[in-house]
Amino acid sequence: PKSKTLNTWQKTKKYYEARGYTVVKTEYRDAFAKFVTHDLLECIDALALKEGEVIGLQFTNAGNHANHRNKINSLVAAGKPIKHWLSVLPLHLISFTPESEDPRIEILGKWADEIFKTG
Repeated sequence: PKSKTLNTWQKTKKYYEARGYTVVKTEYRDAFAKFVTHDLLECIDALALKEGEVIGLQFTNAGNHANHRNKINSLVAAGKPIKHWLSVLPLHLISFTPESEDPRIEILGKWADEIFKTG
């Protein structure tokens, strides 16, 4: 039988929709590249949209939260386009434990240079 446990995408979508956002997935799997996953700007899995508001979402499980923060940190330090996103729009790094639908949310945004100490 199929598990009724929601995955991180389903939990993230449910969480933001309950707060009035429209959630659009931006990551995709490339079947021609042996199902490699591609994210918007190398780290945005989805967008949460509301009148006058756009939030980038990077979601993961609780055990990988720090790894994803380190990845974003590396992308910013390398001058990748996510640095420009963070200069004007927020990115929420969201993680869930398997048993919970309440996320840990780390908000990254226009203060990214202070958070990431890029130089």
